Amino acid sequence: MSGLTIEELQIVLIREAPVHKRLQAVSFLVRATRRLIWQALCLRYPEEAEEARIERFFTLLYGDLALARNAIRAANRKSSTT
Repeated sequence: MSGLTIEELQIVLIREAPVHKRLQAVSFLVRATRRLIWQALCLRYPEEAEEARIERFFTLLYGDLALARNAIRAANRKSSTT
């Protein structure tokens, strides 16, 4: 593996990693990205009501207000049954 750049070495290591390790990495990155999006929205819109911020967050995730509202309703139903 000599002569590889750091980026090339990282790609080799990722390709050689077991599938469950790659899925763990993806899951971590998704959670971190969502957390950073939420933090950015809180900083950008500090006066906005939490419900409006949640709608904005889901709209960013799903790219469509109607899909965002459906996801929010589904999340609310799930949280009320658990």
